[in-house]
Amino acid sequence: IPSLRATDIGLQSRLKDSSPAASEGKRHEGLRNALVVSEIALACVLIVGAGLLLRSFLHVMDVDLGFRPSHSASITVDVPNLKNEDRYSFYRNLMHEVSMVPGIETAGLSDNLPLARNRTWGPPGVKGVTYGRNERPSTFAYIVSPGYLPTIGMHLRGRDISWNDNATNEPVIIINEKAARFLFPNGDGLDHMVVMNGKDVRIIGVVSDIHETNVESGSSWQVYLPIAQG
Repeated sequence: IPSLRATDIGLQSRLKDSSPAASEGKRHEGLRNALVVSEIALACVLIVGAGLLLRSFLHVMDVDLGFRPSHSASITVDVPNLKNEDRYSFYRNLMHEVSMVPGIETAGLSDNLPLARNRTWGPPGVKGVTYGRNERPSTFAYIVSPGYLPTIGMHLRGRDISWNDNATNEPVIIINEKAARFLFPNGDGLDHMVVMNGKDVRIIGVVSDIHETNVESGSSWQVYLPIAQG
């Protein structure tokens, strides 16, 4: 409406401009013109902001999460207060019962999910190699059951964790590709030994990188430990 009135060149406006109050009318017209310019400027700012927001949204949609969340569901399970061996038996029976539900292809357990809470441990290191201070980043640790990695669609080289990876057998670990590239620049580290929290563990697999806390930040080091050895 102000823009239409600002462009009004009718007879009435011409007569007003010839009257003694013409100077006041011109001031009002100048104010209306200024308001029109301000509105156009604000509209341009909003259009630019919306375009940047849309571009950021499309960029986030194209980010490779490192896993496939589609066709998956997560359920929080309250675990009874059991001793270690009884608790692992509970986990195993639970996974067996879940896998028998019609429509479920795979199932797994994890104490933490991607893009969830932030929890880091000390980083692993190749046995016998000395590292400088802050040379290795803090590591996101996930304690998982057999079947967890394929369930969320992560690419794995090597073997998955099994129920035989328990407290009576050799400690094992799965690391992500980013950690493997640093620790083993000339190979993928499969079947090599690393030290994690002062304990020697064997690498049985290398898995794709994931975004730990949000899709905008890059991936850090990640390790996956057997639930039966936790």
